[in-house]
Amino acid sequence: MDSKSIWLSKSFWAAVVTFAISILGLLVGQEWIAANPSAVATIGMVVSVLNVVLRTLTDKGVVLFKGKDDA
Repeated sequence: MDSKSIWLSKSFWAAVVTFAISILGLLVGQEWIAANPSAVATIGMVVSVLNVVLRTLTDKGVVLFKGKDDA
């Protein structure tokens, strides 16, 4: 199977950014989230569309560590 390092995966980095945004949301507090439901919904929609786009571009699996048999 043709694979690449996880560090080269756009999907992986999109998930890292999504995680960071989620943590930022926790730090900002629920008051901001309650006061800005449109912004929160927009962020959710953007992340969803990004995941769909990246999924359509994906053509290789990812591996954490490449062995000497992996090219």
